[in-house]
Amino acid sequence: MIVNVYLPCVGSDDIALIVDDILTEYWMWCARFSVCDIIFARDFNANLSNCDVVSTMINAYIADHVMCYSIKII
Repeated sequence: MIVNVYLPCVGSDDIALIVDDILTEYWMWCARFSVCDIIFARDFNANLSNCDVVSTMINAYIADHVMCYSIKII
């Protein structure tokens, strides 16, 4: 299963709530199709090296759900 996720830009209103809702919805779909291999294509619109609220939330989500990611610069 291929899932494409596009998160709002930093500075958007209620960004933490929106990101939490999107990641929760994504995980519900993953649980529903747990027998499938999943490719998570994404544009987080966040620098995961930062310590801001959104980056911390995304990094915690990745760690909590035993995910890994790679960065490909084109």
